[in-house]
Amino acid sequence: MKNLFYILVAALFLSFIIEGTYPADKLMDPALLAKTLNKKSGKKPIVLNVGSVEDIVIKTAIPAGPCSIKQGIAKLNTALTTIKKDQEIVIYCGCCALEHCMNIQPAVDVLNAQGYKKYKILNIKESIVQDWKAKGYPIK
Repeated sequence: MKNLFYILVAALFLSFIIEGTYPADKLMDPALLAKTLNKKSGKKPIVLNVGSVEDIVIKTAIPAGPCSIKQGIAKLNTALTTIKKDQEIVIYCGCCALEHCMNIQPAVDVLNAQGYKKYKILNIKESIVQDWKAKGYPIK
């Protein structure tokens, strides 16, 4: 019984380490997204807010969460019905640092399951306040 306890604790610890890691080619720096959204012309990605922070929202973002709960996944699925599979998408939450976020991985799982390949995850280091609003990036 004691060994089972240690195995469960180790598994829980590893899940926290693994959950917060995403491939570098799937991450987007906030400065790059802000620059893209501020351009007068050119193709812009669809921005999906898959989190629970609703008072600070990136300009053009579509509410599609929080994806850590069933209702949030339903909102994401609804939003995806209007988005083509080959369209560029950026997802973000902003409640906390990306590595601790409970909303991103479920959203990534939905995107992958539905065949969306051209998505990026906004690389939030602290929160949407520090990494977006405090830098003067565009908000609604």
